[in-house]
Amino acid sequence: MKPVERLSRQRLRSAAVVLPFVGAFLLLPPFLPLFTARVQVLGVPLIVVYIFGVWAALIVLAWALARRIGVESDPPA
Repeated sequence: MKPVERLSRQRLRSAAVVLPFVGAFLLLPPFLPLFTARVQVLGVPLIVVYIFGVWAALIVLAWALARRIGVESDPPA
């Protein structure tokens, strides 16, 4: 593996480690009150849209990171 590929893979793994912490940070109380207004998006309260939006974004980002990192080559059997 080339040094550039190794560095890139290490950065992707670091991003994968940081992703859950970013998700937890976005769901902490300092952010949630910003979305508690009595506003509805297509009949759904804004807070619900925000929480499920963050959740969906975390899933998509984790999936994308996993695809970019790729599966390590399996040892021969």
